[in-house]
Amino acid sequence: MDIERDFEIVVEEYNAVNERLSAIQHDMATSQLIVRRIQERMGTKQAAAVALAVELYKAGPAASDVEAILSSESLAEIYTRVQYLRSSNHAHAAVFERLAADRVELDAHLATLERKKADALAAQAQLDRLRVDVEDKIAAQRDEIRDLNAALRGPGAAIKRPRRPKPRPPLLPRPALLPPHHPGHPLRRPRP
Repeated sequence: MDIERDFEIVVEEYNAVNERLSAIQHDMATSQLIVRRIQERMGTKQAAAVALAVELYKAGPAASDVEAILSSESLAEIYTRVQYLRSSNHAHAAVFERLAADRVELDAHLATLERKKADALAAQAQLDRLRVDVEDKIAAQRDEIRDLNAALRGPGAAIKRPRRPKPRPPLLPRPALLPPHHPGHPLRRPRP
């Protein structure tokens, strides 16, 4: 039956889309977990960056750094202070760089999550269409069964009955049942 074959195809497609939707939802849950972890990490780093920015603002312009170098009494002290200022600036820059790197990673995961949400919505819409197709196929099968039952109960039911097997030709009588004068009797010998 075409309806049965169509029904099986639609059900197989429905199951495949349903599995794809489950995989997308699993991926989305994983991405959401990663996003939460990045956001927590960024919250900590952002608090440190804000504290550092406040500290740098309160310290004033870079003139204090120049003052520290000029107030040095020896070349060794100047070298030490310059090294300190460099490492301090690198540490300050590293705080903001790590925060910026986390922001880039977070944005990438959020974009991925948005794509997965769109995929999930498309898969759900496809499932809804397939569900309607399955329901239509079931309704068509019910209609076909109803029509077949009506035809069997109707006036032409005798014509539409299943065919009976053709009668077999009659079996030949067994030789033992033949009269002795019959030419096929086993005890009768052919004439010489």
